Amino acid sequence: NKKAVFLECLVSEWSITEQCERDGAIQPTIVEDYSKAIIKRTHEEYCHTGISQTESKIKPFYTAPHLSENIKKICKNCEICIKNKSRLNRKYGLMSQLGPANRPFQIMSLDTIGGFGCQQSTCPGLIKLIEKIPKEETIEIILSDQYPAFHSTEFKNYLETRNIQLILTAVDAPFSNGINERLNQTIVNKIICKMNESKGKINWSKIAEECRNKYKETNHFLLNTCYPGSLQICYQNN
Repeated sequence: NKKAVFLECLVSEWSITEQCERDGAIQPTIVEDYSKAIIKRTHEEYCHTGISQTESKIKPFYTAPHLSENIKKICKNCEICIKNKSRLNRKYGLMSQLGPANRPFQIMSLDTIGGFGCQQSTCPGLIKLIEKIPKEETIEIILSDQYPAFHSTEFKNYLETRNIQLILTAVDAPFSNGINERLNQTIVNKIICKMNESKGKINWSKIAEECRNKYKETNHFLLNTCYPGSLQICYQNN
């Protein structure tokens, strides 16, 4: 192999600059440009090996200026290797916007909150949706996460008979339904505080109803001095 490297250098009219002694063996030192050509050919002939494998095929036989650095650059910048690795990348979908709604209750957001099972109640969780909807208003679109119950045939048939469209958020992407998730955090914190205050003597479902009513009476940060309940009262009066 060493003779082949020497002959290849001579045939191609590449000069051997010097000889160096490493680990008791004499290794030829060739110019950097020719070293890059050998690295590229070795990388391709051995089915696009990685950095370590390419080094093991070259370093025992010769050395060159910036040899390790050039091996890393050539392997990382190989067009074939980049295309081969890029096939495993995630495919991102197009961004879309839901709404805005043209009237109240046209688009509703549905979600579940679990983990409230206890001795005083057999209910393991609650389903959160607007409680009272005027009879003259109908829901057209429901946005929900990938909860198994929302995939059930019974639920889909129920929506189909009422001409309601179901839109599911992306998997493992709670931020796509951010308003609901933020409300969940607020309601859950209030329920837990009330449960700790009562020391588990009151059914959590009653506490949830109380927290909902108190939430409607609490000033909302984005609404300044208004609270959610006042908007609902104004709508019902109109």
